[in-house]
Amino acid sequence: MQETEMAHYVNDQFVTEPRRGQEKKENAHKTERRLGKLLFLSFGLLCVLQAMLNVSLRLIFYSNDESVILECNATQLTDLIQLQTDLKKCKTKFIKLTDQHNNLEERFNALTRDNNLLENRITELNNMKKNVEEERHRLRMRLRNLGEECSCCS
Repeated sequence: MQETEMAHYVNDQFVTEPRRGQEKKENAHKTERRLGKLLFLSFGLLCVLQAMLNVSLRLIFYSNDESVILECNATQLTDLIQLQTDLKKCKTKFIKLTDQHNNLEERFNALTRDNNLLENRITELNNMKKNVEEERHRLRMRLRNLGEECSCCS
């Protein structure tokens, strides 16, 4: 009889306690549910953010610039017009100054070229002067030698 009680006791213990494999399956099922809920919640939040971004971009790109101008007072508009005219004047002055700069640069290059040519000509003339002076010195020496020869002969 004890054996039957013992067998019965052992059977009751296995029946009341869940098996290890069943616990893991239940925990895995709960984890999958949590992940699914988290995934749907994240996707919903992403959709809301995308909608907000679409609306804000549409407002920015399709807003009338005229409405912004209408909010300005007359003084601000005249200041804006004055700034635009000043900007145009500055652009034309810049273009003129750029042209003047280019002209001055061309003149500078031409003057530098002329200066180099003149320096070369000066060098040539100095060389010619030196040659003439050497020739004059030789001719004087020759004239002296001839004068001495003539005075010796007379």
